[in-house]
Amino acid sequence: MKIIIFSGVDGSGKSTIKKRLEEKLKYKYICLDRFSDSIIYDRIYNRGDREKEFLKLEDKLNKNFDIYLVYCYADITTILKRINMKKEKKDILNNIYIAMMLYNDYLKKTKFRYIKINTGKYDVDKCVEKIIKFVEK
Repeated sequence: MKIIIFSGVDGSGKSTIKKRLEEKLKYKYICLDRFSDSIIYDRIYNRGDREKEFLKLEDKLNKNFDIYLVYCYADITTILKRINMKKEKKDILNNIYIAMMLYNDYLKKTKFRYIKINTGKYDVDKCVEKIIKFVEK
C-alpha cells in the first residue's frame, strides 16, 4: 500500500494539491495531510521535542508501507497572500520562517522518500504531475 504524506507551512498548498491528486488518481493511494507538522510546531511553541520518537515511528511505518513525503513550500509573499494575514503578520512571519528552517532540518533526517514541491513556482496541475512521477517511478 502506498501512502502519500503532505507537509509544509500554512498556505503552502498542501490541501489544494492533495485534493487534486486524489481526484486525478481516483483515490488510488491514501493521502495524509500534516503528518510531520507536530514535531515542527512542538518546537516553535515549546511543547517539547518528540523527534526521536517520531523518527522511530517512521521506521515502523516504512517496514509496512510505501511512504512518500511531499513537502510543499513557496516564497513568503505567496504564502502570506494565500493565508491573507494582516494583523498578526509579524508573529506569523517569524513562525513561518522558523517552520521552514525546521522542515528543511527534518528532511535531512527523515527515512521517508520525499520530494520538495515549489507551489509558488508551479500551478496545481504541474505539482500533481510531479508528485505522480515521483510516486510511480
